[in-house]
Amino acid sequence: IFIVDNLKGLMGVVHSGWKGTYQNIIKSALSIFFDRGSKKSNIRIYLGPSIKECCYEIKEDVSKYFDKKYIINKNSSLYLNLLDKIKDDILLENIDNNNVYTSKVCTFEDQEYYSYRRNNDGRIYSVIGSKK
Repeated sequence: IFIVDNLKGLMGVVHSGWKGTYQNIIKSALSIFFDRGSKKSNIRIYLGPSIKECCYEIKEDVSKYFDKKYIINKNSSLYLNLLDKIKDDILLENIDNNNVYTSKVCTFEDQEYYSYRRNNDGRIYSVIGSKK
């Protein structure tokens, strides 16, 4: 999750896997922006490439942490719609929906992107910066 407030010159990157999402890491990240004077209307959030609900298979031990609206039951398997949960959490913080952008890339399906679940090894890195 890339968070930017251009007016305050603030930016940050947060990894929000299922544990971080369940623990509402986005709320914690946004509170840092608010503590530094960011206005909700000036914050832009980019949900970068990530595993989508089509491929994010989970078990009961993870599904129990999420509302049923984020769980998809397909062919006797459970899948998690993590991005919808994250987006709902962002909207609960009163960030305008028009200030939230979501990548359509599923890192599990798209071979151009790294996926720990697909590759069983390595790390993905995200970087944010500005040009002056």
